[in-house]
Amino acid sequence: SDWPHTEGIAEPRSYLDSLAALPEDDVRKIMRDNALQLTTPALQPVG
Repeated sequence: SDWPHTEGIAEPRSYLDSLAALPEDDVRKIMRDNALQLTTPALQPVG
């Protein structure tokens, strides 16, 4: 799933406030690292 689409809410930056109770590492994954991993080409063949 690609939920949530924060650009679809009135104040997209306010989404970060809803993550305040999470550890910093989890917030970084949600806000950046997961998408980066999915969109960065693999350096080595997978499989």
